[in-house]
Amino acid sequence: MLGEDEDWLWDVATEMEPEDGLIWVYGPGDESIMAFTDVGIETLTGLIQLYKADPELLKRSTEPE
Repeated sequence: MLGEDEDWLWDVATEMEPEDGLIWVYGPGDESIMAFTDVGIETLTGLIQLYKADPELLKRSTEPE
């Protein structure tokens, strides 16, 4: 839908918090899926633009501490 690589989007979206519109939908057992509110989609598209403009930002934020 956003025209981006799924793994890359996962890395971008994991930077988000519930306040940013990221929610988790839980199913039976340990199943869960990441979902977004309308605000979350806006936040995600903003992060996509930010990280495309400076890819080093995402590398720094996803490096292990």
